[in-house]
Amino acid sequence: MVLILLTSIIPIFAQESSLRITEPIDSLIADLKSYIPNRMREAGVPGLAIALIREGKIIWQEGFGVTNTITGNPVSPSTLFEVASISKAVTAYAALRLVEQVKLDLDAPATSYLPDPYLEPSEYSDKITIRHLLSHNSGLPHQPFSKNVPMFEPGTDYSYSGHGFSYLQKIIEEVIGQSL
Repeated sequence: MVLILLTSIIPIFAQESSLRITEPIDSLIADLKSYIPNRMREAGVPGLAIALIREGKIIWQEGFGVTNTITGNPVSPSTLFEVASISKAVTAYAALRLVEQVKLDLDAPATSYLPDPYLEPSEYSDKITIRHLLSHNSGLPHQPFSKNVPMFEPGTDYSYSGHGFSYLQKIIEEVIGQSL
């Protein structure tokens, strides 16, 4: 399991008052060191790594628990975890924050945000919106190496699409001018 406390990974998100950005670092770290092991036991989580980031810099990182319950190898701050689809929630959050800031429009064509075409031309490519990408009804296939065109008219059906979120990531990066 990976837990990252985002206090300012992207400046547009640092406005959240619930992120405890004004609290002294030592106090916050002490709370986390106490809270995390207890919560891990309650949830049955064998291991996790955490990084506390402020103003784009890692100010604290630590591993808790083990990477494997059989080997008992400890988790360290540099332990690699596969996050897979967990990143979709972070991407959706970023997109919706940009919608709140009127930097993205849920119903504008996704093609309007990128200088170069992301998709192969098709009858549906220009009809895909941010809303379609967020709700998995863009028509795009799940795998990015699949044919790079929608499989159905956007908004008419549902099909889980990792490829759609890769497209959304590119759009967010273009809008904020940095890597997501």
